[in-house]
Amino acid sequence: MLNPDNNSTYGGRLIKDLEEFKIIDDYTIQFVTKRPMANFLNRAVTDFQFLEPGYIEEVGIEEAAKKPIGTGPYKLSEWRAGESITLIANKDYWKMGRQLKKLRLNSFQNSVHVFLLY
Repeated sequence: MLNPDNNSTYGGRLIKDLEEFKIIDDYTIQFVTKRPMANFLNRAVTDFQFLEPGYIEEVGIEEAAKKPIGTGPYKLSEWRAGESITLIANKDYWKMGRQLKKLRLNSFQNSVHVFLLY
């Protein structure tokens, strides 16, 4: 996030509110904000994913972008660039509950395509 070579678009949104951060141990980071921020924790985890270095070293950054791994409620099943993304339920997700087994997110080029679906 802090390294400008990473071109992190997310980093700027979070970093601007930070005074400093400290690495406490292998599992703990302490954030100190410039002012009181009740929503800081929400902002810190929204749209932010950690990448597993071993996986990226194994498959490369381009392949990792096409086949990401994670711990969320869904796994990437299929990605058709500019067309759709299909997600399937992650059976290992810690909070299973009621969950859709499959989810398809379609991408539309304009509102005419959306209108034609109805």
